[in-house]
Amino acid sequence: MMKKLLFPFCFVAVFSIVTGCGGGGGPAEFDPSTADPYTAEDEKAAEDYEAQRLKEMKEQS
Repeated sequence: MMKKLLFPFCFVAVFSIVTGCGGGGGPAEFDPSTADPYTAEDEKAAEDYEAQRLKEMKEQS
């Protein structure tokens, strides 16, 4: 029983350390002012991708 719980616990512990998701409660480090703006071209590309995926799904079924 202990071995079954050991691996998930170790994975979560290592993941928390590596990613810094330790629940420290500090302020968020993401600054939206540094993000690239979402443009109309990005929106069009997303819509085209979604339409293509729907078309492929219909062809498969």
